[in-house]
Amino acid sequence: MNLLLAIDTATSAGSVAVSADDSILALRTFQAPREHSRRLFPEIDRALDDAGGQRGQIGAVAVTIGPGSFTGLRIGLSAAKGLCMALEAPLVGLSTLEVLAARVPWCRLPVCVALAARRDEVYTAAFDTSLGRPRPLSPERLANQAELVAEWNGRDVLFTGDGLDRSPDLPHGLRRAPAPVRSPCAAEAAWLAGPKLARGEFLDPGRAEPVYLGQTAFVTRPAQEAGAPAP
Repeated sequence: MNLLLAIDTATSAGSVAVSADDSILALRTFQAPREHSRRLFPEIDRALDDAGGQRGQIGAVAVTIGPGSFTGLRIGLSAAKGLCMALEAPLVGLSTLEVLAARVPWCRLPVCVALAARRDEVYTAAFDTSLGRPRPLSPERLANQAELVAEWNGRDVLFTGDGLDRSPDLPHGLRRAPAPVRSPCAAEAAWLAGPKLARGEFLDPGRAEPVYLGQTAFVTRPAQEAGAPAP
């Protein structure tokens, strides 16, 4: 059995999924702020055990590469790179924001993902999920929380992510995804990785780096669609 292992440690809500033939065989979630390095590999082994597999059967690894927690991203990507090098398996990198958007598929409204960054800032991008899989409508960027809400004020949109959880002044009637799906999850990462694997869209395990938005010391993720309109 050829298994796909998916890892998400972009936020405090870590998760690991094992899939095969586009079916999720096992999912492990764990709330472990600042403890991903201690929890990750035991959770990987438990997920593999739940799926009836072992590390040697991993045929590919998918991982969220950002944006998100500086430490969490590096832990998840380092684990994924190590496994890929040891097993000679392909590595698939996924946007944390795209994974969040994938948790609300078939939405008739634009989905604006807002993931908490520092202070009153959020990592954000808009997606169209009306056909199931997310289609980017805007580049991923770092934005001020209040400015993002004002940008969408009076327009039909569904917000997801934890970026607005700390805002005391949300407009009345603002639509938000249910709380259980406002954190990224490795199950959606596995689902999104399938087509990328089929197209051969892999990262080089020796050179892959996390994506940090709004920090000039790192390369930011470009818009995935040239000329995509701003929301």
